[in-house]
Amino acid sequence: MKKIILLISALYLLIITSAFFINTFCHSEVCRIRDDNFIGIFLWVFMPLLPAFFLSLSTYWLREEAFKAWWSFARWWVFVIAGVTYYFSQQPTNDPLNFARDFYAMIIGSTYFILILVSAIRIVRVYWKKKSEI
Repeated sequence: MKKIILLISALYLLIITSAFFINTFCHSEVCRIRDDNFIGIFLWVFMPLLPAFFLSLSTYWLREEAFKAWWSFARWWVFVIAGVTYYFSQQPTNDPLNFARDFYAMIIGSTYFILILVSAIRIVRVYWKKKSEI
């Protein structure tokens, strides 16, 4: 299971890196990535896979218990982040001062922060618990 999660997350990292380079070095309108086309929405909604990649990488060399403790939380929280991100990306932002856009960014950033913080706490707690048993 660890390898599958790591490979899926690494694949997304490769996709987002290649999309960044294509967007940067392509000067045609055809290959531009925007938040209103399919590729832009795909990259934005599946952005939670980036922290999942680094967190799964941190659990890869740990015992299976640490991975299971992290995975039991992350497997459903990543979908919560994707759902919240998709919901807020579809909301109109017509206010001239972009208060709504800033609020949406704060909510989405908070969900990422919760993912990283809770994951780190769970990984470290299980690691210390198993280390003290030895």
